[in-house]
Amino acid sequence: LPRAKCGWGVKTVKKAKSKLTPNLKSRLEDWGLKEYNWSTGRGDYVLWRKPPAHWDQPYEAPDNWDNCISWPNGFIIELEGFKMTSEENRGSNFDMYVIDEGLNIKQEWLKVILPTLRANVGKFDSPLHHMLFVFSSPPWKPDAQWIWKIEEDAKREPENYYFCLVKTRDNQAFLPHDYIPTL
Repeated sequence: LPRAKCGWGVKTVKKAKSKLTPNLKSRLEDWGLKEYNWSTGRGDYVLWRKPPAHWDQPYEAPDNWDNCISWPNGFIIELEGFKMTSEENRGSNFDMYVIDEGLNIKQEWLKVILPTLRANVGKFDSPLHHMLFVFSSPPWKPDAQWIWKIEEDAKREPENYYFCLVKTRDNQAFLPHDYIPTL
């Protein structure tokens, strides 16, 4: 979705930047994508600051780029932290939303997230537009049991919900060879 804005809900932005960014950069490099170099003017994405003026801008560009990852086609991802400031996230407009590590997101925070899926009506003809994605390990705390409701909803309304359970063995290609026995 060129020029779209994707919200990325995390427990804390600080943790997401310190824990997710190194792995993200590594995976992007595996695909041949490099972080933008301001000296050479070359690169495929910009972290945590406004992108170069010659890149396309999202339809709804943020005033503050401190928590954004941007791409030359104007697509951006904006991190939102919920642990300390869930109410401050009210009023955002997103074209899609990703919840990373859903087991860390409280169900009550969905009341803030879901209404944000309203940006750019009529600008995109894609099933990804206004979609909520939830990725997570299995929840073990009471606050995150809402994730299992998605599985129930997918059985009841498969045209509106999708649930996929991936086991650690399915992910073995991305893990050390002794990961499962070590657990």
